[in-house]
Amino acid sequence: MLPMARDASLWDTPCVGADWALLGDAAGAKPLADLLKKPGIMGYAFTNIEEARNRTPADASDTTTRNTSLKELFLARALYRCGDYEGLGRSVLEEYARDLRGHYARHASAVLKEKPGAPGKTSP
Repeated sequence: MLPMARDASLWDTPCVGADWALLGDAAGAKPLADLLKKPGIMGYAFTNIEEARNRTPADASDTTTRNTSLKELFLARALYRCGDYEGLGRSVLEEYARDLRGHYARHASAVLKEKPGAPGKTSP
């Protein structure tokens, strides 16, 4: 089990995900998938303009959508780099590859060029 059984803050989640992703340890795949499947973790990519308009906070200093998107993206990246589990990491990354926010789309696309379970190694 991941060292994070409690509800994680934004920064706990990416740190745990980054640790697993750097190791590329297949043992991390299922626990990361389980964490990603928890309520409130997935579903934050903006893939159409209407969705982006409706879900973007009116207050320009509100970082809620950024925080939730980054948490999901970092966990999906870590899961993918650990070899993925039931294709969940790839699925989330593919959704972010279509995100209207270019920096999320570029990052997800770059991760998808890697070989699953081999951090930093691109697929042929």
